[in-house]
Amino acid sequence: MVPMSTTPLLPPSSSFVANAFLEPSGPREEVIVNHATEEVLGRVASADGRDVDDAIGAARQASDTGTWSSLTPRERSTALEALVDVLAADTRRILDLVVAETGCPITAAAGHQVGIPLEHLRYWAEAARRPDLIAHPPRVTVRPDGSGVLGGWTVRREPYGVVAAITPNNFPFLQTVIKIGPALAAGNTVVLKPSPLTPYSTLVIAEAAQKASLPDGVSTS
Repeated sequence: MVPMSTTPLLPPSSSFVANAFLEPSGPREEVIVNHATEEVLGRVASADGRDVDDAIGAARQASDTGTWSSLTPRERSTALEALVDVLAADTRRILDLVVAETGCPITAAAGHQVGIPLEHLRYWAEAARRPDLIAHPPRVTVRPDGSGVLGGWTVRREPYGVVAAITPNNFPFLQTVIKIGPALAAGNTVVLKPSPLTPYSTLVIAEAAQKASLPDGVSTS
């Protein structure tokens, strides 16, 4: 039996840039409602254009300098496994955050909104170990005229750069994980904008990234 949800300990209510929580420049804030109780859960400051530029700049720098992209597949995998371990150790709190923000029954949130996302992220941590360079054996390709040509090829996986991601308010923890998991595993950096209705389910991942000592600028929100 899954116990009833409790009022969760909230992660920092600010932007996450270059592995640090920073107060946004703008004066606006979003009031986050606990949809399980209809009470105010917390207040999160809204980022403005300058904050967005800072986030993109940090992600761009991390990408261009190779802070993340130049790591070996094994190094990226180890870093992502550390992130999953930090989140998995905080499962109960994440569950309470998801229930509070979405109003989802705790029995439904335990599997599809928390358990499965962690399995997804663990999968991408393992997938990050795949080699960047894959050589395929030679084979004969038949031409339209019936003649053949013998040739081989090599596939090289390269990070794209900075990935922008926007997530909705339904399944917020899952939606964030399935956005950042493959992007980070491939060596990209990520700038993520969560729904203003459910920011804590994303900020708890930013908090975990800090605890897991992911390089600066790898993931910003």
